[in-house]
Amino acid sequence: DFEDRPVLWNRVFSVRSDSRDSLLISDYGAHQVVMTTPEAYKRSGLNIKLQKVDVASFPVVGLFVQAETRDGKALPGLSRKEIFVYENDRRIGGVRTDNMEPYQKRTNIVVVKENSEKLRSEGLDEMIPSVLQPMLLPLSIVDRFKLVRSGEQSRLIYEGRERKQILKLMSTGETATAPSLGMSSYFAISELVSEIGPRGVVLVVSGAMPEDTFSPYGIDKIVQYARAQQVQIHVVSFEQDRDLTPLYQDLAHRTGGEYLRAFDETALKNLYAKIRNHTDSRYILTYDSLAGQSLKDRYVDVRVEVHFQNTSGVGDGGFFVPGE
Repeated sequence: DFEDRPVLWNRVFSVRSDSRDSLLISDYGAHQVVMTTPEAYKRSGLNIKLQKVDVASFPVVGLFVQAETRDGKALPGLSRKEIFVYENDRRIGGVRTDNMEPYQKRTNIVVVKENSEKLRSEGLDEMIPSVLQPMLLPLSIVDRFKLVRSGEQSRLIYEGRERKQILKLMSTGETATAPSLGMSSYFAISELVSEIGPRGVVLVVSGAMPEDTFSPYGIDKIVQYARAQQVQIHVVSFEQDRDLTPLYQDLAHRTGGEYLRAFDETALKNLYAKIRNHTDSRYILTYDSLAGQSLKDRYVDVRVEVHFQNTSGVGDGGFFVPGE
């Protein structure tokens, strides 16, 4: 309990957990239901990040908010009763909190393809279309897909959903002895920062490129960047150097992604679904601003407060009042 004493049960009948990892324990003998809450929820505040303020439709303002516990777990399902918005310390009424739902149907994918001499000389480039075709088949008209070629430089070479064109471009282009996997991974994550809905990077590699090809950022910074943006990195590897397999597994697993062998057809067939199921846990809050045109070009402070299960958190931001 709250005083760190053991809880004695009479006759536990059933146990269930909710989306926030709280346990509901039905004690049949005591005729009661006990709810337990993760310690991180109780002992610390919440991490609230105001990522973006959209004033394109001013006076309607859109706020992109990320809400997490101190241990980094997202807080899904918060209602307008738990979220409070203030402009210049004035409480805003009528805030809408359910704007994210339509975007969860759109999957955003960026594929980074290693254009190395190793893949080309071993004839593996020719196999990539058949390897990745199962992942591309489920692409729908609302999805967004981009292809980044990683050679000596990183280049966005395609944006669209034409499968034949995508597969053709996968096995073409100039190669490099040491492709810039670090720059390409960072670039791919950046391409997804402004997207809304499920997002994922797919890194297609020979598995033979050493850690220094991830310079100038390095694995740790790429992982940090991906986690901060809630973007998973999935690695599809031809495993040309088994000694380097742990490096690529580490990159995938630390970002919440998966490491897949290039010829594992079942895993690749399910890759699209895994990306789609990684829903965007941010909130899009919209409201009618209290700032009028008389405040044109002036800065408005915005504060978002979340109060949840006896804990709270605050995120700050703001915007300049646009002209007509």
